[in-house]
Amino acid sequence: MNIEDYSTNLFKNGFVHIKSLLNKSDISLVDKAINDVYKNPTPFRIKVLDKKSEFFMDFRNWVRFDSVKKVCLLPKLIDTATQISKSKNCWLMHEDVIIKKGYAPLTPLHHDRPYFIVKGKLNLSIWVSTSNVSKTESLICYKKSHLMK
Repeated sequence: MNIEDYSTNLFKNGFVHIKSLLNKSDISLVDKAINDVYKNPTPFRIKVLDKKSEFFMDFRNWVRFDSVKKVCLLPKLIDTATQISKSKNCWLMHEDVIIKKGYAPLTPLHHDRPYFIVKGKLNLSIWVSTSNVSKTESLICYKKSHLMK
């Protein structure tokens, strides 16, 4: 698929799925950023750990860690987001690091819009997985559920 096809899908369905945008070096950078946050979380982090699962979430770490900032500023991510959205500019609002292991609970059905403090004409969320995720454990987006009107 090319950029124009991705753009068409974004405005038709409200989301796009791009496989293999990042290379192994980029994924290593993402892994380092995740590990930096995991080892030195903010007081606002959420961590639930039991014998069968782990859930960890922390956010707004791009101001604390160069590794996170480097991921947020990866040209592949910025260029792809701006080209697909047909935007001239791209601003980072915040980032989330989410780790789920084992039998961590499913994320409830939700929409990201209420979390955005910026009411832009087009706000994008980018999800990057650093490991293989089966379809049954993956992010689920319902067609047109993220269209803005």
